[in-house]
Amino acid sequence: MLKALFFDFGGTLADIESDARAHVEMFKEVVRRFNLDIDPRELSGKYDRLQIESYLNSDGKRYKRFIDRACEVFRIIMRDCGVEVCEEDIKWFRKVYVEKHMKCIELYPEVKFTLGRIRRIFDGHIGIISDADDWYISVLVEKFNIADIFDSITTSDEAKYNKPHPKIFKLAFKKAGCQPRESMYIGDNYKRDILGAKSIGMKAVLILRPTRITEVESMDVPDYVIENLTELIPIIENEQRS
Repeated sequence: MLKALFFDFGGTLADIESDARAHVEMFKEVVRRFNLDIDPRELSGKYDRLQIESYLNSDGKRYKRFIDRACEVFRIIMRDCGVEVCEEDIKWFRKVYVEKHMKCIELYPEVKFTLGRIRRIFDGHIGIISDADDWYISVLVEKFNIADIFDSITTSDEAKYNKPHPKIFKLAFKKAGCQPRESMYIGDNYKRDILGAKSIGMKAVLILRPTRITEVESMDVPDYVIENLTELIPIIENEQRS
């Protein structure tokens, strides 16, 4: 019997394109502060590539906070622009990072409706398992007025390991008081979300949004594949009847 549902956050609930917009806005501020003759979108693109590279190299490893990783990448980009930043600059960039993410991040259009509907039809535990900093998730769920839907939030910041490491999933199970076989994970990343969940014994739902390119090794691995979160509603209804 299904006793717990866990959602990824970025790319599953939060629109990944809004994250990219936050990065462009960050580097508009960088260009202004340092009087750089360069398109902010170029700097943002470089930032995204370096961040993704750093993130992918952290699979299953001990966690480094995203905001700290962002500051390291910012320092590298500025050095490539011929600017050596000081600690005051790093402090300023941290502030800008927070402000722009809080302003720009958006949920996918169907998220609030779907979560509200699931909360009504599913009386089990609903949680988030995300590779994210604690402050980031806690602030955003409050901003979007969805905090009351979730019984728990488990982050890599808290677990000290990134998905697909089992430690972050086990910590979530402990909070929910459930076994892996009694839970389902919904995510957009094949390796971190789907393989991570399946390797520990969970059911897994892969969301493949038509507007995104996602690398999937086998469509047979996830229990369900959907394109929109609303498709999750009948899945949960059927799982509860089985």
